[in-house]
Amino acid sequence: MYRLGSGPRKTRIVVVGDCYGERDEASGIAFSGPSGHLLTLMLTAAGINRNDCYLTNIINSYPHKGRFDFFSSQLDNAISFLETDIRNIQPNIIIALGKAAFQALTDKTSLEDWRGSILSTPLGKVIGTYHPSDVLRSYDKRAIVELDLAKARVQSHSSEFKEPNYNFNIMPTYNDVMEFANTKHSLLSFDIETLGEHTRCIGFAWSSTDAICIPLIKNCTESQWSMVGEYKILGALDALFRNKDILKIAQNFPFDAGVLARDFGFDIQGLKMDTLLAAHTCYSELPKSLDFLASIYTSIPFWKKHNSKDDSSEFIYNCMDCVATFEIFHALTQELKDLNVFEFYEKHCQPLMLAVSEVGNRGVLIDIEKREALKVQTEIELNAIEMELTKIVG
Repeated sequence: MYRLGSGPRKTRIVVVGDCYGERDEASGIAFSGPSGHLLTLMLTAAGINRNDCYLTNIINSYPHKGRFDFFSSQLDNAISFLETDIRNIQPNIIIALGKAAFQALTDKTSLEDWRGSILSTPLGKVIGTYHPSDVLRSYDKRAIVELDLAKARVQSHSSEFKEPNYNFNIMPTYNDVMEFANTKHSLLSFDIETLGEHTRCIGFAWSSTDAICIPLIKNCTESQWSMVGEYKILGALDALFRNKDILKIAQNFPFDAGVLARDFGFDIQGLKMDTLLAAHTCYSELPKSLDFLASIYTSIPFWKKHNSKDDSSEFIYNCMDCVATFEIFHALTQELKDLNVFEFYEKHCQPLMLAVSEVGNRGVLIDIEKREALKVQTEIELNAIEMELTKIVG
């Protein structure tokens, strides 16, 4: 049952699944059935030669009725055997295919959350992605897996795990805020966090590691600043946002700009990119959330689970959103150019988004009394139709 995998043992890449399929059991080779064929295609698309990889599973055997949970009583020994095998190989990167392999190789429980993240483990660097059998059932995942495998290929060049060294100011003084607001940055990403309908904090990043979070509400209940202090801070931020020479980057600009306009009257000028819209321009069929884009375009591990009731946790989260957006911007700029849609984004997509955002933020006047009267009239008409249908069909 605890058989070795297949492929070269002097390799930079180890691929781990859960167990054999029927074809694997017949051939004695991991990933030799339909899932294996698809894996070969996806590896090739990502620039990886399957013959250069060591392919194995938690258990290189076919379970009763094809159900992996039949191995539950043997998992501890199987994982121990797998870990020894991987230590002997010493790869630069381990690709965990599917939930079972991911949980066996890391201390994480959710593949969906951590998919695409480069994780440091006692066995080396691990990246988790969907199992080819999952892709066969949900084929829209194929592009995501290929992007994850391409990231693994880049990581395979070195065994070194480079953890970003962030410089966040999450509890700035009044002077810190004013100094930042009056510094003429050429490019800033920004992001807000809200508490109910109100802006809780505003974050800015000027690199992929440097950011400041400017709290406006502390302890979820009270103002961070005195009335005079907040008035001056908001005035300085208003000038920063209106300055067209300071280019801005945002993820989902219409939301953040709409909240800031409603709360403080900020008119944000000099938008360089909305990373959500740019990602949609490149790949309209793929997810566009910030954590997904970070999993594809950066080496930032998943950070979205945090304690929003705790100020420090929330403000660090805000800074992480900012630096992730800043780094994604540079990657998407190149992606737009590589796909020959950079000019289309700049001349069509973004101007249209800004126009629609302005319309949405401005809104239209509604005659409340007329709307209520129409609602009552419509309900009367619907009831009459329902009664007539009941007479006809019973």
